[in-house]
Amino acid sequence: MKTRAGSNKAPAPADDGAMAKPAAEPPKFYKTLILPSAASKDARFIQLQDPRTNRLTRYYFCPKLGVFEFTSVSPPTTTPRSFLFVNSTDGDTQQKDPGSEKQPAGENGFTSKTGQLHVATPVDIMFFILPIIVPSSHSSERTLFQPLDDIIDANEDISPHLRKVLYTTEFRKTVERRMASVCETIDSDGMMFRFSEKKLVEELLAKAERMVKNGLPPSLEARFVHQALEPPMVSVSKISSTQPGDEANDNEKDTQPTQRTSDSQTSSEMATTQTSLSTNPTEPADSQEEIPVPKANYSPEIAHLMRLRAALSFIQSSYLQPNLSIRVSDALSSSSSPKDFTALDEYLQNLANLRAEAQASRSMYDMSRRKRGYEDDETAEEKTEKKRKAQEEEKKKKIVSSSRIPNDEATQRNKYGSN
Repeated sequence: MKTRAGSNKAPAPADDGAMAKPAAEPPKFYKTLILPSAASKDARFIQLQDPRTNRLTRYYFCPKLGVFEFTSVSPPTTTPRSFLFVNSTDGDTQQKDPGSEKQPAGENGFTSKTGQLHVATPVDIMFFILPIIVPSSHSSERTLFQPLDDIIDANEDISPHLRKVLYTTEFRKTVERRMASVCETIDSDGMMFRFSEKKLVEELLAKAERMVKNGLPPSLEARFVHQALEPPMVSVSKISSTQPGDEANDNEKDTQPTQRTSDSQTSSEMATTQTSLSTNPTEPADSQEEIPVPKANYSPEIAHLMRLRAALSFIQSSYLQPNLSIRVSDALSSSSSPKDFTALDEYLQNLANLRAEAQASRSMYDMSRRKRGYEDDETAEEKTEKKRKAQEEEKKKKIVSSSRIPNDEATQRNKYGSN
């Protein structure tokens, strides 16, 4: 049986007046979309310029609910998945159709080979308005208060779909409210707006605070908070020697402790016990002592500031244009910033210095370790050579002694035979 996408020819009339069966499977590149259930009948798909990249991207717009972007949820490539879609099986909603037995299986359900979901998640219309209202460095007209219609009409680069969204009557109050959150406003025969960088920074901080309050995803929390604030762990490697005599004195130069560093992973790793290696009493033995640097007991304020910065970085890298993101970062690091990150910056600077020292100590340890390894190899070769020579001398002595015994016996026989 051919699918609908497989041929453009009209189906041939069936015998006995039977209707042609539809395709049993959906198209090959079928996408599963999860849309809001409360969307109105006027909801539709639109194409808007991405706030970050300016590339046309598909969105879902509902005048009652707002704009939605699609977030893809894909299974790992190592474990491919598929979805089975069927009609409702509830007894109350399912009605018995006399002709249902003749319906093909394709109308009752189908299988999606790619287990990928595209979930519609709400996105703030403010991010689509920012490229329109943010003044450029060479423009002075946008520093004046202007009505919303004048701002829209003055921008010819606005995509047709965005223009329709901004002019939608049911969605107009939402647009004005979101513009007022990042603009100074005056009411003079209608609402007039002027972009305010200060209000934008405050609005982004409020969004980041809500993200932190609801909890960051575990992956972001582990990578950008715990791992970023975790100090390195320092270990000391000591070489103890039990070799007597001059060889022990010669090895005393190598018994000086050297530092080695490794990044701490978990608290259980920091509590691991020492491992002792059993070696010959005539060879030096390495003993490792894990001595962690006292872990900085950073306050909850430091952790909160780090979560806040991670949330801000995510918002800036996802929804703000690069030049506007730089301006926001400069405003957050200035003295007039509504949020003071000085304590976090000082802690991160001290942590960077500690990690640099740890890296330098690690390099010194590796160099001394390699040097000591070369010396140990040379000593082992000398010992092997001495042992080999001693064995050869011993073999020679045994051969000489064994050859002397028959000669002595022959001498004794000749002596007694002559008598």
